[in-house]
Amino acid sequence: MAARIYRGADRGALARDLLRLALAWGGALAALLAMGLVVRGALGWALVVTPLVALTAWLVTARGRVLVELADGQLRYEGASTRHDFEVPLEAICDRYFDAAVTGRPLVVVLADGDERALRGLRRARAEALARVLPARGTSAPPAP
Repeated sequence: MAARIYRGADRGALARDLLRLALAWGGALAALLAMGLVVRGALGWALVVTPLVALTAWLVTARGRVLVELADGQLRYEGASTRHDFEVPLEAICDRYFDAAVTGRPLVVVLADGDERALRGLRRARAEALARVLPARGTSAPPAP
């Protein structure tokens, strides 16, 4: 079986996370300035801004890591965080759906043992393409709505 890879981070979720980070950082900096923090010179601003730049780079890198691979009878998912990574045999997948109760409506695969695994962070179009191809790959899943 030829490997098929579905890669592509959800840009909307990335923009939302970057906005949250900027708002939190800006709010914290405003609070510190209001309490009397004095930032002096370029080195002072570098010390204030460097963690924000590092967190932004980490967030963009983590979101770019999201991929789903179908190969050798296995579905392998790599999420934005390594703790969400998993690999399951295609035969163990008995259903899939888009979970409207979770932010971003991720594709969720239901395994034969009743366990559910969410494919978070995947671009919507990639998740829909994956949902369409799962029944043709040996799973018993009906078409997703």
